[in-house]
Amino acid sequence: MSLVIAEVLNLPSDHIQPDYTIQLDGPNLRPMNAQLDSKYSYEIVEFEPVVDFKKSIKECLEVFV
Repeated sequence: MSLVIAEVLNLPSDHIQPDYTIQLDGPNLRPMNAQLDSKYSYEIVEFEPVVDFKKSIKECLEVFV
């Protein structure tokens, strides 16, 4: 999401690095791959999203840049 936001707002993203550390103790346990790809789920329920993330996030945030 950070990279997409940087892209649509024409901001630098070379400082954004993935966090490959694994914390097995604590409330912040996250999966290594959190892409949240929902294409398969959409196929199962025959759903097509009505909102394009890139377009929507640009509209929401461009007033702050």
